[in-house]
Amino acid sequence: MSSQEAAPAQVGAPVEEAVSAEAICNNSWECYCASFKTQDACRTISRCIWWNNRCQPTYE
Repeated sequence: MSSQEAAPAQVGAPVEEAVSAEAICNNSWECYCASFKTQDACRTISRCIWWNNRCQPTYE
């Protein structure tokens, strides 16, 4: 039974990732800026800013 109990936990992880991706990508600029994983890459786009250790749109 322990193998059956472990399966739902493994299945739940990808679902949580999909939900967080939807929450981040509710607007196209959020999705675009979120695709940059480093501060240097984020700085190359004038509509994105590095804040709280992630790339986010400036909304300006």
